[in-house]
Amino acid sequence: MPENLKNQVKHMPVTIAIIVICCIVFIVSLLLEGPAKRTYSMYALSLHTYNWHMYSTFFMSFITSMFMHGSAMHIMCNMVSLYYLGSMLERLFGSVRFAILYFASGLAGGVATILYQFFTGNISWTVGASGAIFGLFGAYGILLFIEYRKPLVLSRESAKRSLSSFGGLLAVNIAISFMPGIAGAAHFGGLFMGCIIGAIYCCILRKKARSLMENHNQNDPMYWRG
Repeated sequence: MPENLKNQVKHMPVTIAIIVICCIVFIVSLLLEGPAKRTYSMYALSLHTYNWHMYSTFFMSFITSMFMHGSAMHIMCNMVSLYYLGSMLERLFGSVRFAILYFASGLAGGVATILYQFFTGNISWTVGASGAIFGLFGAYGILLFIEYRKPLVLSRESAKRSLSSFGGLLAVNIAISFMPGIAGAAHFGGLFMGCIIGAIYCCILRKKARSLMENHNQNDPMYWRG
C-alpha cells in the first residue's frame, strides 16, 4: 500500500470507509439493474397500494440514504465533498466523533425528508449521502465562524482563508438543494443537525486547546488536531 494512502487510512479511517462502502454499493446497484430493479419497483408499488408507503419511505430514508446514489455524477459529487470535509473534520474531531456527526446528520436528513413528504403528500424514494454531507458542511461552517471571531484552535488567517472558499461552496450546494429532483429537505435537516453537533464539538476542541495552551504557557492560537 502506498505511503500516502496508509497515512490517509490512518488519519481518516471513517471517511475512507464510507467512501469505499458507497462505491461498492453503487457498483452492486449497477450490476443489479434490470430484473432486480423491476422487483424492487413492484415491491414498493405494493406497499404504496396498501397505504404502507410511509413505512417503506421511512425505512429506505434511514437505512439507504447515506450509502446509495442514483447516478455516477451523484456519487462523484458527494464523495468529493465527503473527502474534502472528512480530511479536515475527522482529523480535528477524531474518528468516533466524526462518525457520530456523519450518521446523526444523515438520520436527521432522513427525518426531515419524511416530514416533508408527509405534509406535502409527495412520497418518493430518496437516496444519497447529501444529508450527512450537509451535516459536515454545517459543523465545518460553525468551526470556521467561531475560530474567525476568536481564534483558538485555528489561526485567524487560516480560518479567514478557509471561510471564504467554504462560503462559496456552501452557497452553491444550497442553491442546488432547490433544484427539481433534489431532496432539499434532507440537505437542510442534515445541515441543522451538523450545526448543533458542530457547536458542541467546537466547545470541546476549544476547551482542550485552551488547556494545552495554558500548560505550555502559549498565548498564540494553535492548530490542534484530535
